[in-house]
Amino acid sequence: MNQKEILLASLAASRGEPYQPVQIQKLIFLFQEKALKEKIFNFTPYDYGPFDSKIYIELEELAQVGSVEIIGQPFSKLRLYGLTPKGEKSAKEALDKLSSREQEFLIRLSTWVKSLPFAQLVGAIYKEYPAMRENSVFRG
Repeated sequence: MNQKEILLASLAASRGEPYQPVQIQKLIFLFQEKALKEKIFNFTPYDYGPFDSKIYIELEELAQVGSVEIIGQPFSKLRLYGLTPKGEKSAKEALDKLSSREQEFLIRLSTWVKSLPFAQLVGAIYKEYPAMRENSVFRG
C-alpha cells in the first residue's frame, strides 16, 4: 500500500468521523508500528511525539482531488480531516486491500485513538514508545 491508500483506509476506519491532526498522526504511527510489515511513513520525534509532515501533504493532495475534506484554516490546530462522499468509495477500496485482521485492528485502533483526550493519547504513545518523547514540548 502507498501513503495515500493508508490514509484513505484510516479515514474509512473512522466510520465517517473526522480526525484531529494529533489523532491522524498517532493512528497512522500506531498502525504502522503494530500491524504493517513495511514502513510507509517516516515518523520522527517531534513536539507531541511521532510525526511525519508527509501525512499533511498527502491529505492536502487528496483534498485537491476531492477525496478528503479539510475543515478549518491552514496551520490551525483546529483542523479536521474526513472523507468526502467522492472519497468514500476509494477509501473503502483502500481498506479492503488490508487483510481482515488488519482492517479490524485499524477500526479498533481508530476508535481507541478518537476516544482519548489529547494528553492521554500523547501520554500513551510516550509510555509505549519513550524514544518518541525526545523532542517533545509536551510534559503532561
